[in-house]
Parts: sequence; C-alpha cells; structure tokens
Amino acid sequence: MTEVERILRFASVTWGSLIADDWTRPVAEIVAKSSNKTFRGLRSMAFGDWKTVFCLLPGRLRNLPQRGAIFDVVATTVRKQRTDEHLSAIVRLRNAVVHDHGDYFNRPQSDLVREMYSACSRAIDVLSHLYQAHVLPMALQPQEERRDRYGRRLLTLTDAEGMAVEVFVAQETDMSQPLIYVTSGVSMRDVAPILLPANTIEAELGQDRYPQ
Repeated sequence: MTEVERILRFASVTWGSLIADDWTRPVAEIVAKSSNKTFRGLRSMAFGDWKTVFCLLPGRLRNLPQRGAIFDVVATTVRKQRTDEHLSAIVRLRNAVVHDHGDYFNRPQSDLVREMYSACSRAIDVLSHLYQAHVLPMALQPQEERRDRYGRRLLTLTDAEGMAVEVFVAQETDMSQPLIYVTSGVSMRDVAPILLPANTIEAELGQDRYPQ
C-alpha cells in the first residue's frame, strides 16, 4: 500500500507543479470538497486524500494553456479505467487495517487474505493500465542525445530498470541530471515533451522520493 500511495503522490505533485501559481490551491479545494475537512498542507494528506487528488486533478488541469490537451487525455484515461473505484478498495482496506474498523482482525484469516489480495491486485492492475496507456509521469535518466536523419534532436532516457524511452527535444539536455517525463498519452516518440528537473519534484515530495 505504501508503494501505491507513493505513486499517487508522485503523479499528483508532478502534475500540480505545472501550474504557474500556487498549485496547492486546486489540491486544497479537492480535499476540502471530498472530505469536508480543512486542508492543512500536503504533509497532512491521508492516503484517501491522495487517491482523490490523483483521480480529479487531471480534470482540473484541462484548461492549462498549451498543456490542457495532455490532461484531457490523462483525465479521460483515468475515468475510463474506473481508477477511483479500483483505488478506493485499497484505501478502505488500509483504513480498516490501521483503525481496525468493525473488529477487522476477528474475521477468519482466509477472508482477510482474500480481501487483501483482491484490493492490492485491483490497485496494481489499474496503475499498470495507466502506465501502459502512457499517462503516468516517469522518473528517467538521460543517456544519449543524437541527431536523426532529418537533423532532429533525439534524446534517449532510461528508467531504473533500464527500459529506454526516446523523445524529440528542441535544445540540448543536461545529461547528468535525472528528469521527470510528463507523458502525454502518445505511444510513439513525443515531440518537445514536458521534462522537469527531478530535484524540483523531490523538493515538493520532501523525504518521499519519486518511485523508481
């Protein structure tokens, strides 16, 4: 459950950082409306709050100048995958385990195992679908930049497992610094994609680094 929450936090913070002004404002509005509680900063947000922000924030960003089309794809994909429904199962499970709702642990062990397996599987499956649909941000390390046959700059980056991603960039890239790639839902090579310095996202996340 911890890794699932880290993915939700990482994606939400990355998406929110694209807002020019205080991006915590739409986050605060989403949390306040969904939970009827006062927003006290990112550090005070619970697992369920991050789930809600992850599911709703892309829709709020559809009107961003020049970037709205990206979030239109993201928001549509998140909705079509019934992401909120699937992630809600693991949020309920986590709350039941932590707070022992309804004498949770007094139930037969086989029932507990079955429920935990189902909730975790649903969360992993829906996040995998979103990843395969190319709508989740990715933490990548630049590896090589070269010109293709038409003279365009082609940047190769890799993730922690060595999977290569290629994008077309307009200017030279600092190869020494990891980047966060804000994917656009395009399955082929993105042109002039959004690449953010990883250290800016790390600063927002605090000690909770982006998923590897």
